[in-house]
Amino acid sequence: MSLRQILYTSQSAPPMTEVGCRDILAKSHENNRRDGITGLLVLLPNGTFVQILEGERSVLQSTMQRIERDPRHNNVGVIFDIEVPQRSFADWEMGFRAPGEDEVADMAGHRNTASAGDLRALFDCNSPAHAVMRTICNANLSKLSA
Repeated sequence: MSLRQILYTSQSAPPMTEVGCRDILAKSHENNRRDGITGLLVLLPNGTFVQILEGERSVLQSTMQRIERDPRHNNVGVIFDIEVPQRSFADWEMGFRAPGEDEVADMAGHRNTASAGDLRALFDCNSPAHAVMRTICNANLSKLSA
């Protein structure tokens, strides 16, 4: 089995609400657990999703097709799709960060990345995915810590 890591961005459509975030997270947990996918989803204050997905190639291809068809995502663009020796988020069905996620934090499989410090510590590795996410985190630090 070839382990892949995909990093993509998309724009939320319409602007994402807390309920919409909860819906995406709940469905992600269900699908990711079933399909053996791990990863991290960040929703930036401007409505941009940045997501890392890890898993087997065919499963990730199906997942990306599902995301591209999802009306909550516009302008889906893959930044990279690479083979990796191991998972960066092995015990995460889906980490998530967005404003107003208090109720979401108690969901099974959710990794709380509630502070900018939590996010910074997460991206101390040197993989390409971590480098991109670290850059995004640093660029949005003031908004993420609010």
